Amino acid sequence: MRSLWWWLAGLMFVLALAAALVFLSGLPAETLDRADKMSSVGSLITGVAALVVAGVALLLAVRQRPGSLAAGEDETSLLDRAADKLAHAVRQQWRQEADLRRLRRPQPIRVRWSTTARPVSALANRRGGARYPPDRSSPTGGADRNRREPGCRGVRSCHGKGGRRRGKSP
Repeated sequence: MRSLWWWLAGLMFVLALAAALVFLSGLPAETLDRADKMSSVGSLITGVAALVVAGVALLLAVRQRPGSLAAGEDETSLLDRAADKLAHAVRQQWRQEADLRRLRRPQPIRVRWSTTARPVSALANRRGGARYPPDRSSPTGGADRNRREPGCRGVRSCHGKGGRRRGKSP
């Protein structure tokens, strides 16, 4: 709805501009010449006023000293506060985007597992899991793959290449 109002306002501006041009084209040449001179003088006055306002604003900005900050506040605390505000705004923006994309509430995908007679890469065993083909590089045929070593507390600390505590994370 808001864009409709902007579109209507733009259309009204274009129509008013066209009406002004039609009106000015019907005026005699002397009137147009006089209006041109007056608009040039008006533009000069507007430009000088803008220059004065910009100069006063620059002068006030240069004269502002750290002592003119709030009582007990220095520049570093002011910068820290601004950085905190920016961090909060960015965090809020990321939260809104994550909520919009539903990243915080992922729904699990429902999967149905079943055995099949089709040729697949793993063979089904009695428990519904996969039975891997034997490891031909090991003399035991891969049977010791999941064997725990004596003194191991958990599977992650005992398995893997290099055995127990060989640079692996526990």
